Amino acid sequence: MVSIFMSERPESHDEKIVDAENTDASEPQEGALWWGVSGLVWALALSFVLHLLGVLPVILGNFGPRVEGFDVEWVAKMDELRALGHGREAERWAQLEGPVQPSETEESEDLEDPEEPEAIEPDDAVEDAPPEPEEEVVEKIDPAPKPKVEPKKEAPKEAIAAKKEPKKDPPPKKTASKGSTFDPKKPLPGVERGGPSDIPSLRNYGPGNAAVTALVRLDRVRGTLYEDGVRQIMKKVPDFRILAGHTGLDPIDDLDSFFMASARPQYIQESFLAVRHSMSESQIKGVLDRRFREQIPWQQSGGAPMRPLVSAQSGYQDPRRVLLARPGLAVVGKDKWLDEITQNLAADSPLRAQEDKSAAPANASMLDGLAQIERVADGDDTLVLMSAQGLVDMIPGLGRMRFEAVSLKVSSPASPTANADLKFKDAVEAERFANSCPNLKRRLKTALGLDGIAGVAARAMGIGNLIDKVKCRAEGEYVNVNLVLTAQQLRTLAGFAAPMMPNPRVLSRLPPPPLPPAPAESDAGVEGDAKSEGDAGLEAVEADAGEAKKTDAGLVGE
Repeated sequence: MVSIFMSERPESHDEKIVDAENTDASEPQEGALWWGVSGLVWALALSFVLHLLGVLPVILGNFGPRVEGFDVEWVAKMDELRALGHGREAERWAQLEGPVQPSETEESEDLEDPEEPEAIEPDDAVEDAPPEPEEEVVEKIDPAPKPKVEPKKEAPKEAIAAKKEPKKDPPPKKTASKGSTFDPKKPLPGVERGGPSDIPSLRNYGPGNAAVTALVRLDRVRGTLYEDGVRQIMKKVPDFRILAGHTGLDPIDDLDSFFMASARPQYIQESFLAVRHSMSESQIKGVLDRRFREQIPWQQSGGAPMRPLVSAQSGYQDPRRVLLARPGLAVVGKDKWLDEITQNLAADSPLRAQEDKSAAPANASMLDGLAQIERVADGDDTLVLMSAQGLVDMIPGLGRMRFEAVSLKVSSPASPTANADLKFKDAVEAERFANSCPNLKRRLKTALGLDGIAGVAARAMGIGNLIDKVKCRAEGEYVNVNLVLTAQQLRTLAGFAAPMMPNPRVLSRLPPPPLPPAPAESDAGVEGDAKSEGDAGLEAVEADAGEAKKTDAGLVGE
């Protein structure tokens, strides 16, 4: 070790003196002393100098210049240093002479994160290689102590996460449209009008792609001359019989409006109902619970009471459910329809036609519109609204005809006026139908027995000449059919129509209604009278109960 370092450094002045003295020592000297000093002392001094040269690198390392930050900045360059060789190339010496000073950015990062550098294990290949002086010097140099930097206190994790993540722009606030989607002060949106009579269509309020819709304002029938006739007709409607038959519910006194929509009106189970009433939730539940002898439990759906329309264990299968959706609103329909009317309306829904397009759409559902469906028939005291799409019928003398659309409106309770707009494929077909109206009226009078002696009774009741009052008028692709009645005439017609209402055989499969209450003991009479009362009380049960036939279909006309 000493010889290596001595071979690479120039001889010092002291070493030259020692060599000279050694050279002179070979020559004979006079006396035992050199310059008055004994030879033993000179030998000890020479030995001390030689040993001092061996520890010179250590001394130089302890008192040599300090390299600031060597342990951090030069760790990454250790591989480069190991490849420098023995240090005899000037350009490699130059690499050691000027250590790269850390940039301000690196210093700031070092201060912000004062973590200790990980210990670097020496490479096995380096340990096996012969020692290199430069490498040995580097390893033995102790870096000067760094200025003590107090570590920053750790901030909470939430604050660190907030600092690292870039600030996001706050989401735009959703402002409700000016005015509600179904503003009571404005006409109900999504109502299509057309034809000579400008009759509104409610097809946008019928879920499941409804082809037929009908709305009856029962509250406007209340107190009129034809009230009882309309009551009897409503009680014969199949959907009313399934929902509230034998419960004591009066369709005129207890209900305000009755809305029906269907994609296939010939099938009872395909009808959607929305009934407006003035009863409390407990009252309407009590009425519906009286429908069948076996109670059907109620469940909650979105905070609203719901139950199956008919028990699944009965012989009559009906997938629909009853939902008390809002105060004063009960709806009947399949699960997929109930989901459709309760979900938020799409941005392009026709029911959002009145919203401010510059504002974010407000939360609204079809159910919000059904809760005020009666407003469609508000302006002109309308009693009945009906619309149908793609109706096909047999017309006497004209054969099978297809109507693109049919709209009907009955208005003016004091003097009921019926207007029907029939839409045809083109104006030619519309004109053809209008020209055939006189012939059609004659055929209809004959079919109803209103001609000759057979029609004397009808004429006496004031309805014999009703068909003669029918007027047909073509207007483009439409034909308007108009009929004006008196309240008495409508009463008579309603009385004739009630017995002619269809009675589907499939309703005989409905579960039986509750048994009539037993008579009080104080009212009990002879055994025969009691039996008679019991038979009378079972008439309601027999009206619905009957032999269930597998061939029965759910058709309205059966």
